Amino acid sequence: MKLIDVVIPTLSQPDPGLLDDLDHVSGIGNVIITREKPLSIARKKAILKAESSLVALIDDDIRIPHSWLNKLKSEMVDRVGAVSSVAANKDPDKDAYLKIVSCFFNLDSVDTSPHINNVLVRKEIFENYNPPLLFLGEDFFFKKHVEKTHIWKVLPFFGVQHLKKSSNFVGLGYAYKKYNHYSTKQLIRRAVSKFVFIPYAAALNLSFKTAFNLHRENSHFYAGVFKQIFEGK
Repeated sequence: MKLIDVVIPTLSQPDPGLLDDLDHVSGIGNVIITREKPLSIARKKAILKAESSLVALIDDDIRIPHSWLNKLKSEMVDRVGAVSSVAANKDPDKDAYLKIVSCFFNLDSVDTSPHINNVLVRKEIFENYNPPLLFLGEDFFFKKHVEKTHIWKVLPFFGVQHLKKSSNFVGLGYAYKKYNHYSTKQLIRRAVSKFVFIPYAAALNLSFKTAFNLHRENSHFYAGVFKQIFEGK
């Protein structure tokens, strides 16, 4: 069996549970922990240091099932250059929101995230990858580079857990607008969706705090969008 190296970008230490998970996943080779900044460059350099032709990238706050690697590797066929999976976020507010949205839409059809927090990629694709120096929003550049020549495949949730909540929504909105990760239509659709579905998410959780948290995150995101618009003029 050919072993597959794993890259874990972190600013401190990977979650101990993740390291324990990796000890129980068959087919793992070297585990490369990188603390380089910014994240866009850290991912590229660490991938190119790997000895395997396929490289797994896992964020430091992720937990994976023991079948994770085999599941992703089985999808790495033909022109597929990257395979990731949807991770369940341990955030009761976001979870309630997604449950409400799923009552009206297929989440797989409206989800634009690359889910780069757990992904298997072909090393050769990144030999000519030259991303901008950034942390937030770098995942879309990563995905766009792969899709120049290959297919990026996202698998439905099958057990991957994301342990931490996102926090810098102002920076995220700024990056999404600056680098056109979302079109104007997508930004408007996102705003309308949040306005419509957040009250139902709060009702599902029987919590005004859910509504407060989701509206705060959304307002911070659009504060970042408008900040970039004003600075860009």
